This record gives sequence, C-alpha cells and structure tokens, in this order.
Amino acid sequence: VCKSGCTYSTIQSAINAAVSGDTIRVVQGTYTENLSINSKSNISLQGGYKDSTFAVRDTSTYTTIIDAQGIANTIKIINSEGITIDGFTITNGQASSGDDGGGVHVESNGSKTNVTLSNNSISGNYADYGGGVSATALNSGSTILNLNNNDISMNRAYYYGGGLGFNTDTSSTVEVYSTGNTISA
Repeated sequence: VCKSGCTYSTIQSAINAAVSGDTIRVVQGTYTENLSINSKSNISLQGGYKDSTFAVRDTSTYTTIIDAQGIANTIKIINSEGITIDGFTITNGQASSGDDGGGVHVESNGSKTNVTLSNNSISGNYADYGGGVSATALNSGSTILNLNNNDISMNRAYYYGGGLGFNTDTSSTVEVYSTGNTISA
C-alpha cells in the first residue's frame, strides 16, 4: 500500500482483498482511514516501509500513520483470528457513543478473536471505554489480545480505561498478554 504506484492506495482496500496468510506492507505517510477487519484470518499489517520497493523497513524513521480524523474507531477487528498490526501510529480515533476502543477495538461475538499489536504508537484516541485499546468478548466469545512493545498513551475514556479497557459478559472470556509496553491514560 502506498499513496500512488502500488497495487492499493488505501489500507482498507488491501484488507478487503486479503486472504489467509497475506502480509499487507504499508509505505510511510499518513493514511486517513477507519479500518475494519471482520471475519478474516491470518493477516499481518506492517507499517514503516521507506518506499514502494518494500526493501527497507524502519518503523522509527519511516512513520506510517493511520489517522481516523475523529470519525470512528481507528481500527476495529471483529471475529478474526491471527491478525497482527505492527509498526503504525494509530491516532484520532473516536468510538461512537457506547462503543469501545477509540484507537483499536478487538471483539469476539459468539466466535474467537486473536490479535497481536506490536511496535505501535497508539495515542490521541477517545471512547467511552478503552480510549486507546479495548478487548471485548460477548455471547460465549473468546478474545485474546497480545500486546508487544507498544506505546499506548495520551488517550481518553469517558468512563474507564483511558489506555486500555476490557468488557465481557458472563459466558465469555478476554485474555490479555503484555510484554514491554508503556500503557497510560
């Protein structure tokens, strides 16, 4: 994915076309999108590529920003397994009233969802619950969220979980595994 000269000019169009086992590589720059991943499996999104040759990747130097412009969740992942989001700045997400996860919302609803967030900066997002990241499981669902080396900071929540929030009903489970993260409101 890149602004011009690549197969896809938006991250969402690449997600829509992706099949199990695909890796979506995204060139540096700002992408004003609200991403939705629904009922997909084994897809990896990688930011931080220098140019459309995809030969050089450095997430610190070649910043790849997903900017939701305060319209909706920046990334919403529902009933999807084996999803990896690696090397992005995720910002300006604003979940609709009563919704969770302004930056990243991960949900299973009667299904199983397994998501890994690695090497991301998640900031400037807002939701009622889990301003930065939320993990939700409903209707006997199971959500597993793996957090590795992310900076989740400067997010806001109206009720609770400025940085990170969880929501589940009695028949569902949420598991969160965290390594090397900075998580604050």
